[in-house]
Amino acid sequence: MRQRAKRPVRLRNKLVLALFGLALGVCVGDVLLRLMTVREPDGKLRIGRSLLAPFEFQTREEARSVLEADETYMVPDSRLGWTLRPNGRDRKLGLYATNSFGLRSLPREALPAPAAGVVRVLAVGDSFTHSDQVPYEDSWTHLLERELGSGFEVLNGGVPGYGTDQALLRWRELGPKLTPRIAIFGLILEDAFRNVNMFRTLEYAATSFPLSKPRFVLEGMGLRLVNCPVVTADEIPEVLRGFDRHPLRPYEYWYIPDLYKPHVLDVSRLHAYVRSRVIWRQRSALVRQALAPGSEALRLVARTARLFCEEARALGALPKVVVIPSVKDLTALKAGENPWEALEQALNADGVDSVFFLPHVLLEQLLGAEPTSLYVDGVGHLNRSGNEAVARLFAGEIRKLPGK
Repeated sequence: MRQRAKRPVRLRNKLVLALFGLALGVCVGDVLLRLMTVREPDGKLRIGRSLLAPFEFQTREEARSVLEADETYMVPDSRLGWTLRPNGRDRKLGLYATNSFGLRSLPREALPAPAAGVVRVLAVGDSFTHSDQVPYEDSWTHLLERELGSGFEVLNGGVPGYGTDQALLRWRELGPKLTPRIAIFGLILEDAFRNVNMFRTLEYAATSFPLSKPRFVLEGMGLRLVNCPVVTADEIPEVLRGFDRHPLRPYEYWYIPDLYKPHVLDVSRLHAYVRSRVIWRQRSALVRQALAPGSEALRLVARTARLFCEEARALGALPKVVVIPSVKDLTALKAGENPWEALEQALNADGVDSVFFLPHVLLEQLLGAEPTSLYVDGVGHLNRSGNEAVARLFAGEIRKLPGK
């Protein structure tokens, strides 16, 4: 009888010890994670590469301060989301300037119509068309003009952060005004992510950029525009705080509610870290789905590219869609992967012609060198060497165009 009485006691003691060990382990883990926590300049907490949930949305005052810091170059636009200020100068990096059309340029004005005997080329697109991080003399549009020689004028209508939706809308503004003979639609694979996004802070959780953008919805063989005019920077904080019930909610691909909702157990850094890792895995799944064959994101790239080609031809221009690689994607290509395979399928399915895939020919130009040699600091946008390669290769494509 005594032995039977001792067994429950021993079991209970073991259970108490196990629970104590578990509690001690959790406490130690929590302390270690707190020591590893870094506070970002914007107040977000990070452990390793993981930002910790929950995130707080910007206030109106914070949004205004961000806008004011860049208002000399990039400005809000009710139709495009944001655009470049005509005759603007950036005071952040001191690299960028625009002419009176809001085109990135040297200190040189563009005429509404090209001079007699001059073939005008107009490029629209994202930051890889705008040529972020380098002076205009090192941009591929300027180097393309030099490569093509006299008789050609290349205008840069690229804008940082654009998706192909905004690039198409910008083309609709600039094309009729500038009447180019050749129209270029520059894009990178990441534009697919932007095409299913409206609020920049929902796609790029670490950004402080406080603006929203329009987006297209597939409708038959055409497109329907939503969030146009766009929700303004002043309105965004209130809209996002009640986003679960907002009419735009069904059109925002990147909204993960748990990322913005506090949990009672987040007082434990261990819990906050584990919860955050789960959330970031959800986002990784969204990235994979956006690039999967037949995804809405890729179909929107194809549809906007097709409409660009049709509308360029209607204005008498020769269209060219150019796919530019990021360093991550070019490195993947060198490793034997093809990140653009599903995009190529989408373009073909939508009947998009006049496409020039730069990644494959650009990789051949490396002659064994690392892709990082073509990008700023090995991780950013194309550097002068990368832009020179793009200009040289693209000049060959332009020379093939009929009746240029």
